[in-house]
Amino acid sequence: MIGFLKSILKKNKFIFYNVHFLKTKYTIWRSKEIIIIHTPGHVGSSTVYNSLRGNTPPSSALFDIHSLHQKWNNKSSIPSLSARHVIQEAIADSTKKLLRDKKIKLICLIRDPVSRALSGYFQGFKIWNKEKSLSDIEIFEKEFDVIYSKITGPEFRSSFLSETVTYQANWIEEEVRPFFDISIEKDLLETHVDYHIYKKGNIELLVLKLEKLNLSFENVIEKFLGLKIKLITTNSHEGREGANFKFYTFFKNKFKLPENILDEIYAKPFIKKFYTSGEIEQFKNNWKA
Repeated sequence: MIGFLKSILKKNKFIFYNVHFLKTKYTIWRSKEIIIIHTPGHVGSSTVYNSLRGNTPPSSALFDIHSLHQKWNNKSSIPSLSARHVIQEAIADSTKKLLRDKKIKLICLIRDPVSRALSGYFQGFKIWNKEKSLSDIEIFEKEFDVIYSKITGPEFRSSFLSETVTYQANWIEEEVRPFFDISIEKDLLETHVDYHIYKKGNIELLVLKLEKLNLSFENVIEKFLGLKIKLITTNSHEGREGANFKFYTFFKNKFKLPENILDEIYAKPFIKKFYTSGEIEQFKNNWKA
């Protein structure tokens, strides 16, 4: 019966939208504290969400979202509307009034931009060994040449480079500032720390580096949320023993970019704000041709 109702819900866009929208609104209304993991994709938000889920107080609500802008959540323009799209729109709408009287905890994760872009490119990627006579390495070499040519081809600047730099570099200014009035330029004064906690009115923002997640998560979350929680690590590339993960690792180890491109990527204020010169230099060395 439940499965039947879920299938009806998915098929009827109007019912699907309103059920998730109203459910989110009600959850926000009844909760005293709203915890929002608000990040660009491929920075470890699922790991943080899975670690927190089921461990937060009953009086709090936990959400894992990627965007509050209507252009990413408009039900009339999205071919495949997901529950996350509707939840995001409901949260965005709630920032106008409902969330103003709530205690809000925002968690934003950041990551080496090239690593983040490659992770996004390989999400859902499948590698098939159609030529059984070839070894995995021989298949990997052939696939690498094909994919590298696509990434660094004519649309490199408008697609991969834009995805690498602009999306994450403008994250706080475009996704946090319009809805919660927190600016990276005006409000986040500390630099070059493993994490940053900023307080403004009823809002607290935690900015956490993915590269430091394993080392700092438990202490930071206890300080930020007052909860003692263990980090539950996950991997989005289907297990460390699978062919897809092995190829992903192979590709990352071999992927290189020209020095002038790397200088452009790592000169962005967002990167220089949160990463030390030593960390930036290490990133660049990882990808330098």
